[in-house]
Amino acid sequence: MDGREGSSESVVDASSLTAHVKVIEVERDRLGEYARVLNQRLSASEERASNAEFGLRDERRKTAKLERMLEQVHVAMRDSSSSTPGTGRDSVLGTPARVVKDQNDEITALIQVHNMR
Repeated sequence: MDGREGSSESVVDASSLTAHVKVIEVERDRLGEYARVLNQRLSASEERASNAEFGLRDERRKTAKLERMLEQVHVAMRDSSSSTPGTGRDSVLGTPARVVKDQNDEITALIQVHNMR
């Protein structure tokens, strides 16, 4: 073994090592970009989920309000039918079909007003 052989092996080892380091750096950069893309997708998904939850809460609030209003109408109808002397339980202002139509019209109007906000 002369001194040149050991030197050429170390050059080959160094160049091989440098090539491996470059490959590893490229792979690290690629994985870093992949992680950034996944984080962006996660953020977008979280934003959509948050918006959906907000919409759901809003719809539940609207539903609760409409249910309260409907219950108030039922109570008012019951009170008005029981306060009319000499009339039966079904005696309400107008026919039952007309009362239902009026209730539907009121609910539709309330929904339209609420949607305009």
